[in-house]
Amino acid sequence: APRVNLRLKVNHRRHRFSLRWTGRDEGGSEVRSFTLQVKRPGGRFHTVRRHTKQRSFATRGRRAGRYAFRVRAVDGAGNRSRWSQRRAVLRRR
Repeated sequence: APRVNLRLKVNHRRHRFSLRWTGRDEGGSEVRSFTLQVKRPGGRFHTVRRHTKQRSFATRGRRAGRYAFRVRAVDGAGNRSRWSQRRAVLRRR
């Protein structure tokens, strides 16, 4: 199964999140795509990118609170990685 590593940077002044991720598959079928989900304060995870080959994403937080981001990979054989997750808290401006 593939593996994913997710990195998150937070710009608190601008309420901006920047994500980058890498994926690899040691089984030999290569990573085919990624799925990225976002959880906003008080909400549930929802998909913002599905079946993408992109390895970065940026967004703004609309309000203060707890945010979470997670990404997983799918390899050429259809195997899915575990979710790689990062969390951040935005303070009020």
